[in-house]
Amino acid sequence: DLVDAADRAGVEVACGVHTGACEVRDWQTTGDAQLGARALARFAARGQVLVSIAAHDLVAGAGFRMLPHGEVRVSAGSKPLPAVTVARGVVTE
Repeated sequence: DLVDAADRAGVEVACGVHTGACEVRDWQTTGDAQLGARALARFAARGQVLVSIAAHDLVAGAGFRMLPHGEVRVSAGSKPLPAVTVARGVVTE
């Protein structure tokens, strides 16, 4: 998987995955989906992939094993973003 490949290359990764609408302005992306993914990545530990429930629902049945993580605060005053963490490796369902 991505984290294992990065480990073999000597690169430390922490990832956040979220889905939703984005806007592109002057070649820059913006929007709630980008902010959510950025917050998830910020709270992910080294070697961890945090996934929002919205993104989790899109990959249901794809063979990824997800474990509960809790909620991540995107910004002050925003609603918490429920998240799961991807278990290392892929399992067949």
